[in-house]
Amino acid sequence: MAFLVDLSESMGQKADAETARHELAMRALQDAIRSLPASSLVALRTYGGNYSLQSESKSCRDSVLEISFQARDNVDLRKLAFTPQGFTPLAFTVREVAKDFKSISSDYRRVVIIVSDGEDTCGGDLAAALNELRKAGVDLNLHIVALNPSPKAREALSSAAKEGLGIFYTVAAGDSLSTTLREIAEGDGLPGDLGGTRDAGSTLRAALPISPGRYESNYLGYGDKEDTFQLQASVPGKYLIELTPTEIHKREKLSVSFTLNGEKIGSSEASDTEGVVSYMVELPSQSDVFEIRASGNGLFTTIYQISVRLIAAFE
Repeated sequence: MAFLVDLSESMGQKADAETARHELAMRALQDAIRSLPASSLVALRTYGGNYSLQSESKSCRDSVLEISFQARDNVDLRKLAFTPQGFTPLAFTVREVAKDFKSISSDYRRVVIIVSDGEDTCGGDLAAALNELRKAGVDLNLHIVALNPSPKAREALSSAAKEGLGIFYTVAAGDSLSTTLREIAEGDGLPGDLGGTRDAGSTLRAALPISPGRYESNYLGYGDKEDTFQLQASVPGKYLIELTPTEIHKREKLSVSFTLNGEKIGSSEASDTEGVVSYMVELPSQSDVFEIRASGNGLFTTIYQISVRLIAAFE
């Protein structure tokens, strides 16, 4: 797992009365690294901290591998000191971290976590850089944690996270930054379903149970191609099931199939956030096994919600 920390001029601003943004980031990263499995390899790269805004050409190529990939227990960020002062060469830095991964076995997933407060200010396009890397056979799973980003930065960074097959997070304070980084690190960058940490598997045995209600934050992407849910109908009746993408890549589709007692009874798909997959099913018995399977190509992040409503109960 590689951490990229923004040391541009704005990261020197105070996050609270006593702590600068970059200091907050380093403390939160240290906590996150401690939560990683003992077998993890960790690297740290910073950008924008060695040249001032008066040295644009140098600052826009200022990306330093502070800690090369090494065992989690050997990483101590408390020994490092930084002075935020320059531009934000984000796209350049991501190209550099792609080279860093060549030093370790391909058995390790290429997870990158960026901590920043703004978009690239050197004319780079992070989303385009990630697309170029993928075409060159370099697949990075990239997540971005943004500290109080502006609307412009939010749009650019969110787009880049989607291209990086990852998730975009915004945080406003130290506690939320620590919690967010720790959750990403502990989950190795892969969120769970039903708003939790468990993943809905691809078989009935690995299905997550649902009942009437609304379920936010279900994820597909980066190898997770299929989610399976089982509706537990404690009341025999007619049910309406709706799946709606809230975030979906332009090259992705949310495909959904429905199975009753082992027999496929319907399917549909949605390709944008305006689309809704709806299905009405009658479950006359509490012993009926109704499955919902949501799938994608596993390459691009899709976030979707599930709604289950009892339309009419059977007497």
